[in-house]
Amino acid sequence: MRGRAFIFACSLWGSLALSGAHSGGVAAPEPPCQPAAVLQAMRSALGGDAWNGVAQTSAYGKATVAGLRGSAQFDDDLRDGRYARRFNIAVMGKSAEVYDGRVAWAQDISGGVRPYDSPYARELTLTKAFLSRHGYLDRSSSATIQCAGTRLEAARPQIVLRLAPKGGAVAELTVDAQTHLLTSAGMRTALDRSVTVYSDYRVVDGVALPFSISRDGDEFLVTRYVLLARPRKADFARPAAPDNARMRGTSAATTVPMTLDGRQLLIWASIDGHAAMPFILDT
Repeated sequence: MRGRAFIFACSLWGSLALSGAHSGGVAAPEPPCQPAAVLQAMRSALGGDAWNGVAQTSAYGKATVAGLRGSAQFDDDLRDGRYARRFNIAVMGKSAEVYDGRVAWAQDISGGVRPYDSPYARELTLTKAFLSRHGYLDRSSSATIQCAGTRLEAARPQIVLRLAPKGGAVAELTVDAQTHLLTSAGMRTALDRSVTVYSDYRVVDGVALPFSISRDGDEFLVTRYVLLARPRKADFARPAAPDNARMRGTSAATTVPMTLDGRQLLIWASIDGHAAMPFILDT
């Protein structure tokens, strides 16, 4: 991504390679699929009633993006579905995606902040929020959840569930038929399919949490989780843009000439009073 806000939505982050073959030519037994039963087994495997007192999870750890290393913090509001994904990656710098409960904001490495507010982006955000709050484990949820067959991953059968939160995009979950743990969550994006892969589950304060979240060679390795009984509002606030540009005097707008050179739009600008130079206008 440009400025590469390393997202990954429980914001949906990752790509899962699936194998349809089973060693030895013996087909794996197809586990029965009843959505309610699958989700109940998942809830029990994840900690069951131990989740009742958890309102927010915050994960801290090491991230690798495009081969560059740094740190990351993932925050999830289990009550309202707000989420935040923040990264500080070598060379690339800081980036973030934050859903404040109303608008999803992206902050790229320039520090600039913009909303994801197109109709399609809002659909994706609603589904990310549903996944962030573990809405699929809510028995009173109005989301449509159906079985979509099984797959094999590393010779282990995975139960596939397809869900559609009201007003949101369709998502697909895979659940390990033996451990009953969530192994991936994916959605189709504008250009490709985005799948978050979860592994290395460990128990923290009575609940099972993934310590490895990966996508297309990028990965987030969690070093610690903090579980909160009340969400921290500040964790889900719109990112603050740096105060590093302003209009001269009392002006609120200006007009500058623009030229087209090849396929690039150019404007002339100066920095700190130096001679003007051509800059590419990134549209």
